[in-house]
Amino acid sequence: MAAKCDMKYPITLEEEYRKNPDFPTSDLKLLKEWARNQPHLPPVPEERMLLFHHSCMYDIEKTKACVETYYTLRSNTPEFFSNRDLSSKALQAAITNVTCFVLPKKTPEGFLVLYQKVESSDASKYNFDDSCKLFFMTMDAFLRTEGTVPGVIFLLDYTNIRFGHLAKSSITSIKKMFQYVQEGAPIRLKSMHMVNMNYFIEKVMTFVNPFMNKDLNALIHYYQEGCIRNVYEFIPQDCLPSDYGGNLPSCKDLKDQSIESLMNVQDFFSSDERFFRCNESLRQRTKKPRRSQSMRMSFRKLEID
Repeated sequence: MAAKCDMKYPITLEEEYRKNPDFPTSDLKLLKEWARNQPHLPPVPEERMLLFHHSCMYDIEKTKACVETYYTLRSNTPEFFSNRDLSSKALQAAITNVTCFVLPKKTPEGFLVLYQKVESSDASKYNFDDSCKLFFMTMDAFLRTEGTVPGVIFLLDYTNIRFGHLAKSSITSIKKMFQYVQEGAPIRLKSMHMVNMNYFIEKVMTFVNPFMNKDLNALIHYYQEGCIRNVYEFIPQDCLPSDYGGNLPSCKDLKDQSIESLMNVQDFFSSDERFFRCNESLRQRTKKPRRSQSMRMSFRKLEID
């Protein structure tokens, strides 16, 4: 007999309904019935289905597509969603080289801010897949405890990024990362702020643009070095770390708090990997187009003028 998962969510359905009085509760029954009729999908907890539906602005068909993408990518992208043990050598290296946390104070609109920065300009210390893994673990942890929020903002600092970092990032991984953010992550993404950009990073973004839909592209804001004050229009100073002229503790202190929080929910990550993945042998197959050869290329082959 297969083991059953008894993973509990800190936030209850009743609390979510109070937060979202406009939530169409009758939709939840329809979506649960649909999910039960998809043999390849794992059981979808009610709290998680509510999160999907909220993120899709209560559009049933979009919610179904989001659920499919979420579980499919998490099942078929082990580089991001497997072996999420913070004591592992790979994640310890990522923690050393990457700062990632959710800012402890929401914006006036109630938006959560998810921050990430690569700390070393030495590309030999960098692993794109493990950096994404840490980023998505941080996202999972706050979704588990916060549930639905009006919106999420990404704040990404590119101070230390060099071409060597990009040369170690495969096009395939970048494509999957954008697909998850755009189509699978159960969040309402409001804006993405890329600070301390330099010339070659902006040029490289032209190669990345094909993986972004027009809606995501419209949410991205670029800032040159020394222009952090322009971010205050979206993220007030009292919601930012002291490193950026804000009133919150330093990034180092916030990082330490975040890692401790992640360590405290290791059981959650283990249960998620064990129980909430697709069973591909039960999926009803449709013929897929052959993957383009270009998806196998690397940034090593790109030339920057």
